[in-house]
Amino acid sequence: MAIRDTSKTSFVNDNDNNVFIGIRKSFNKSEGREGWFEATSTTIEAVKENIKNLLQTEKGERLMQPGLGLSLRAVLFNPMDVDTELIVQEEIVDAIARFFPSVSVEDIVVDMNGTDAIGKATMRISIDFMINNNPNLLDSVVIDYSAGTTE
Repeated sequence: MAIRDTSKTSFVNDNDNNVFIGIRKSFNKSEGREGWFEATSTTIEAVKENIKNLLQTEKGERLMQPGLGLSLRAVLFNPMDVDTELIVQEEIVDAIARFFPSVSVEDIVVDMNGTDAIGKATMRISIDFMINNNPNLLDSVVIDYSAGTTE
């Protein structure tokens, strides 16, 4: 009978500087050992990049995965009220729970009161999160949306 090894976890220990976990969103050419593109070397950096990618992907945009992403650009044209902020928060929590089950969202702040230099509506989303296997490490991601772009 097989014996299951429960001493190992899927959590990557970030002690080895020669191990790279993910690719940075900026897709800059690497000058180091990472490979062709700059890479993330810690789990928390990889999770931050993954959350940014999820938030900046519009639903239906990804080929063969139409459910990946969020419908946040459409919200920019809705009235900026508490109900809209709650809809955005719920959509983000649901998407992160679905695509990153090892990540816990601690807090989401949605600021929908801004405008950019030419008067377009903007939305700033700040997410505080932690990786379930390391609850002592809390980090955050901030994304700025305007009607045409995300940063």
